[in-house]
Amino acid sequence: MSQKQGLLLGIAIGVALALGFNIGQALTGNTVISIAIAIVAGLLARFVGYSIINRME
Repeated sequence: MSQKQGLLLGIAIGVALALGFNIGQALTGNTVISIAIAIVAGLLARFVGYSIINRME
């Protein structure tokens, strides 16, 4: 993985974490559930990002 791909993957995971937390807060209002949703969104973004990078190489 190049530095550029790593940076893009990091940004994508950060955005997924933020969106997951905001969606969790909007749906439940519970911080613990929102953090759990954010973690799942971040892991999903990481998995999808690695899959895309592996197909590109």
